Amino acid sequence: MAAGVHVEGVVAFVGTRGKTRTRQVAAALRHFGFNCPRNKLVRLHRNVTVEEVQQNVYTRRCVLKVLYPWEGNIQDMRGHWVLVWNGVVHDPALPTAGRLCGAASSRRITSYLPFDRWGEFS
Repeated sequence: MAAGVHVEGVVAFVGTRGKTRTRQVAAALRHFGFNCPRNKLVRLHRNVTVEEVQQNVYTRRCVLKVLYPWEGNIQDMRGHWVLVWNGVVHDPALPTAGRLCGAASSRRITSYLPFDRWGEFS
C-alpha cells in the first residue's frame, strides 16, 4: 500500500502468507525502497488504542503487530501485521482505512516496526 504495492505483491516477495517474521517484514520494507533501521520490534508497554497510535509521533509510519484471539479463544492469540502511514491505520483485512478489524476489547496492539522513506530518519 505505502509503496504502491498491493498486499499480494508483498506476499509474493516474502514468500509466505502466514507466520511472517519481523525480519521478513523489515526486508520487504527495504526491498520496496523504505528505510527500516531495525530487524526487531519496538515493544509497547501497555495496550494502546488506534487513536493513540494515530496521534503518536513515533508511530506515524510503522507496521503494527496486533494480536487477536483465534476463533474467539482469548487463550490462543494470533498475530496480524497492520500498516500505519502518516498516522492513518491501514488494516489489509478491511476495505477502509482508519480502523482495525476485531473488537477493541479483544485485540492487543503489542509492538511496532518503525520505517520511513530513505533520508527521513534523524
